[in-house]
Amino acid sequence: MVESRVGALQIGRRSMIVCAALVVPPDSSVYVPEELAHRMVGLDYGNGTAYAGLQMLEGAVPRDAVTTCAAVTHPGERYAAMMRGEFEATTLITARDPEDGALEYRLAHGSGEPWTWTEGATLSYTVTEQDIAENVGVELMVRSKRPHHAQKVFDDAVTFGYRVLPPRGR
Repeated sequence: MVESRVGALQIGRRSMIVCAALVVPPDSSVYVPEELAHRMVGLDYGNGTAYAGLQMLEGAVPRDAVTTCAAVTHPGERYAAMMRGEFEATTLITARDPEDGALEYRLAHGSGEPWTWTEGATLSYTVTEQDIAENVGVELMVRSKRPHHAQKVFDDAVTFGYRVLPPRGR
């Protein structure tokens, strides 16, 4: 048990995922998502952060005002491209351990897969013909390296749901 800065008693801590956020450079004139209308947003097409970014934009900006371009998958490189002015905003996902400990990640699609964990925070999933369906889930799990976890073997997870259509003309 740990005492918090506000006097509450914490009986456990765990890693957590902070899902995607639209981010802009510190000197940007954009303060709310509506101000991204007709402004270039760099998205890593085909990945969860891109879909989350589109959902956030479509909730705040008319569809014909959503302006995006393809950006690199690696979040650090995408952030650097935004800071260089290649586009005005992008989406990022981050995970953080409350005690700043190392984290491990797992990307899962379907049951029966082996539970393989990696320390690398850049993960990808390739959609195949077998994924064509109305609802396809890809789950990102995170855990600390401590012996106990909130969900037995992991601390937090987020599932990205996709509708995967067959290629046009088939």
